[in-house]
Amino acid sequence: CLPCCRRRPTPPGGVPHGNLVWLFGHSSLAALTRAVFLIVISLLMVVVLTDLEIWAYNATPERVLNRATVCEAYIQSRRETSVGLCSDLEGDGPWYNRPSVNQSAAAFIEFVDANSNETILDYMHETPGFVRGSLTYIRLGVAGMTTSLSKVTSLCLGTLILVGIFLQPFFSGLFAQVLFIIGPTVLFMLSVGFVRWRVFSPVTAQSLHPFSSQAFDQSNWDQFLFWTYLADVLIVPFYQGIRGTMHRFYSISLQKAYFAKGEDTTWNDIKANMFCPFLILTGTVNDYVRVDDERAIHEISFSSLHTGSDVLGYVRARRPQSLAKCTALAGAATDAFILGMLDRIRYRFWLEVLNVCMGDFIPFRRRERPLVKAIRRRVKAAPLWATQFVYRLPSTVLGLLFYALLLASELSIHRDERMTVSTCARQRPLIYLALALFVTSFILSFYGFLPCFKFLLHSPGIRQLHQLTRYYHRATRPPNLIYVTDGGVQDCTGILQLMRRRRERIVLVLGAEDPTSELLVLRSTLEQAAAERLGSFYDPTDPRRDIRATLDDFGRDEEATELHLGIQYGWWACDQHSTGHVFIIKNRLPPSMEDRPVRPLLMKEDILSGKACSEEFWDMKQTQLASCCCDCCHTSGLNFGSRFPHVPNANQCMTPQMFNSLCRLGYDLSGPAVQAIAKQSPIADIWEDHVTEPGAGSPLQSEIFRMSHSSTPVSARRKLWRCNS
Repeated sequence: CLPCCRRRPTPPGGVPHGNLVWLFGHSSLAALTRAVFLIVISLLMVVVLTDLEIWAYNATPERVLNRATVCEAYIQSRRETSVGLCSDLEGDGPWYNRPSVNQSAAAFIEFVDANSNETILDYMHETPGFVRGSLTYIRLGVAGMTTSLSKVTSLCLGTLILVGIFLQPFFSGLFAQVLFIIGPTVLFMLSVGFVRWRVFSPVTAQSLHPFSSQAFDQSNWDQFLFWTYLADVLIVPFYQGIRGTMHRFYSISLQKAYFAKGEDTTWNDIKANMFCPFLILTGTVNDYVRVDDERAIHEISFSSLHTGSDVLGYVRARRPQSLAKCTALAGAATDAFILGMLDRIRYRFWLEVLNVCMGDFIPFRRRERPLVKAIRRRVKAAPLWATQFVYRLPSTVLGLLFYALLLASELSIHRDERMTVSTCARQRPLIYLALALFVTSFILSFYGFLPCFKFLLHSPGIRQLHQLTRYYHRATRPPNLIYVTDGGVQDCTGILQLMRRRRERIVLVLGAEDPTSELLVLRSTLEQAAAERLGSFYDPTDPRRDIRATLDDFGRDEEATELHLGIQYGWWACDQHSTGHVFIIKNRLPPSMEDRPVRPLLMKEDILSGKACSEEFWDMKQTQLASCCCDCCHTSGLNFGSRFPHVPNANQCMTPQMFNSLCRLGYDLSGPAVQAIAKQSPIADIWEDHVTEPGAGSPLQSEIFRMSHSSTPVSARRKLWRCNS
């Protein structure tokens, strides 16, 4: 491509280039791709619904005669009553008043009246050639079912399922993909059936089976559109709240289940409490790609001080923000699983249709506008409410204007008692203006990297369409509104956040679903730490061993309750190096604990006293507990599913007894690790005291090491580093 259109990479330690020309090209291509897709779907819908209607009246001579009768009756009724439909207008008058239509209709009726049924059938079947003959045979076979939308849809679904079953041995995973395609197929066929009913039912009086047995009626249709547009106008300001129902339910559930007394708290309360540790929650941003990068997944952290990451940048924490909301964002598994791991449109379709979005949009701005501060000061409004009001107001006005124009088009019809050409002339410009407003807003939203169009990214509807079509906002900085989901897509452990802060002592409770102790989650975290050059892991007992061998030994040793790994912070020789230690406690049941019985539920007194409990609650072992939904299932014959302690991640409704047993198991397993990390003496082995600090080998390396920890300008450090390289 041209030099001006090439994307310039970010220099090491520098600021990303604007790449404005490249962004224009990328955004234009994204908008054009989605426009072409929409046009293709629309053309396909037109072809399918017209063919279905034609086939419905070409199967038998009786249907051919019925087609002629229906058309003649419709034209005659419109001419007698002088009341037409806006959809009948072509130019200055109805389509049935054109001379060419009258001549074609008269010739067709004359042909039907002058020939017998056999002649008509011979004319219909006159398709030479094997291929065309086969297509005609299939067409006539299907034509008998085309008047029923449910039968056509069932035929399409049955065909897809049969194809998936028969080809499954040859193409692995084909049947699962077919099942996910069923949803878009059903939606497409429902759209075809509805449009077909709206277009042809005024002429043929066909019903919208199985949803309605009534034929099209213009007055009922106008009333339906009027109330629909009115409801849309009322819903637009609250659409984001309606879409976030699942997220609020999840947030309240976590609050009631895990927060003290079921009461929420804020980051400001966390910061003010001197006894509360420095809490860090991690999430994932799935809808932003930096202009010089290709990764669509970025980790983001929440704390009482800052929110952000190295890629996104950091902003000051919104301390009045709910801690329960951030906890729900950090555990929004459905969104992270689909948007981050199964990143396909067919999966995103089900995510939006079923509205199981557990993530949510959060504001991400370095400074607030003066208008937000003025509203907070004068109206005494909550910070979050004032921010949402100011930033979403322009996009909300556009949405209201779109539906207001459609509503005005319907009101223009209700002004006249009879449908006339002037009535349709008033209605059509309003509809065209509304469609132009929607198309323009949607296309310009792809250019959100420009300050003048950034407000469009605050529209929940537009952002939802971006997510559905797999569009990632590209810019040098993230938008003011980012979508956050579960942080487990990149790091399920939280170690990376602590490594960036170079913590010396870390305790990791590894609760991932791993019944075979393969430690895949931990291995992935170690690889991610190496990819980010945060540090290196080693075995403190024998640093000569590969760390993977140490993990394999821990997986084989079923009685091992903890895993001790060392961390050397720093990557390059010129980096400042330090040492850390991480103790890993895995959710596993050693063979020596398998015979333990189910014990009573934990109480507050048990936790404060710290005394071990040997009392038996049921005549049942812990290993017999299954992942049910309530305690009564364990003893009433419904005790099925994965056994203790390996509860699948999909089970979000743990029984009280299962939770109680997991808590007691964690207490028993964590004892040695807590004692080791809490001791006053150094954790490091003796040999670690005799390791030479990297960067001290040569005079040049020593100078690099010294300059990297001084106030030397970055340019001088880069120059010296290049000389050394």
